[in-house]
Amino acid sequence: MSYTAGEVYHLCNQSNSYVRIFREAENYRFFLQKVTTHLLPVADVLCYCLMPDHFHLMIHVRPEGAAPSASIKPQSDPQKGGQFQSGVSHAIRILLSSYTRAYNRRYKNRGTLFRSRTNGIWVDSPGYRLRCFHYIHENPVKDGLVAIATKYPHSSAAAWADLRDDQLCNFVAGERLLGVRRGRAA
Repeated sequence: MSYTAGEVYHLCNQSNSYVRIFREAENYRFFLQKVTTHLLPVADVLCYCLMPDHFHLMIHVRPEGAAPSASIKPQSDPQKGGQFQSGVSHAIRILLSSYTRAYNRRYKNRGTLFRSRTNGIWVDSPGYRLRCFHYIHENPVKDGLVAIATKYPHSSAAAWADLRDDQLCNFVAGERLLGVRRGRAA
């Protein structure tokens, strides 16, 4: 999928065969470290929720995260077979493959962990963005993991409610793009 600079997307992927991709607290922390390393250079994370067998991220694509225009010849990178790789699609691919390698090593697994395609849905209007924001945060409630979204430790709901710190979300961009205010969002 190609991502456009300045636009907002809802990213979602789940495990193959609905196996748990997050088995323990360290898995959740490690995945968020991978998001920080690979996705933050090309996109702002507006909100997220990591469920036991899938994840949701709402992102705002930075200019460096957009796919190069067809009229611009990509720079050559001999280490990548002459093809220059960048952008959100590449960041997601690297994030998921590096998490999968670590997961497989830790749990003595083999093969793919995630489905081959990450759903990237363009969230094109302010109303849709707000509905998506609440949908992402309400996932653990809907699945019966917690009674209140802010009690779920693996999402940004508590951070948006200003109940805990979160270094991943860009609250300034989120307030501007989603029309929510930190401390009043949950």
